[in-house]
Amino acid sequence: MFWDEEKIISVYQIPEGIEGQPYIRQPHEEDKKPCTRRIDRETGEYITLWEEKLRYPYKTTVPFTLMVATNLHVYKFDLPLEKEQDSTQKSFCWNGCNIPKVFWTLLGFSKDSPQGLQASCWHDVLLYKKEYFIKKLKNKGIDISVNQYRRLTTLIFREILKNYGVNTIKANIMSGAVGAWQFVSPQWWGL
Repeated sequence: MFWDEEKIISVYQIPEGIEGQPYIRQPHEEDKKPCTRRIDRETGEYITLWEEKLRYPYKTTVPFTLMVATNLHVYKFDLPLEKEQDSTQKSFCWNGCNIPKVFWTLLGFSKDSPQGLQASCWHDVLLYKKEYFIKKLKNKGIDISVNQYRRLTTLIFREILKNYGVNTIKANIMSGAVGAWQFVSPQWWGL
């Protein structure tokens, strides 16, 4: 029943917040060359570095840890930074909040809003690394299904938004939209 479902008690990050703003990746003319091609993590297609920087403009090199306490478990998620192609630097790149422009005025929020950058970063990490995190949780004895994990990521997204000053109504609307999008996009979750 619904009262047996996992509920978030607290979510916090170590270190707290992005120190300053995340680095914004600016595309340069040389990034259009064919030698800069790489595989897009969402589509699996080859794209140029120019296209990648336009799709994933935000980048952090800070190795965060997210602590999540629920009524059933305590979770620890480490931000897995990956080595960049043609570089020794480790980072994570993401696209910000995927909010359609039509809702920007309604919510007083845009893709680039600072309140949503940290929440969108963690949601993207938890989405793209779902196999890694689910396996890690199962190794620790936490039997979590893909559907339970998907629901947990939506709740975490909502709590991080609230931690960064987004009021509860807006946070609920945004996490509800994220949850609905995940429900109609089962390819992300292997369902």
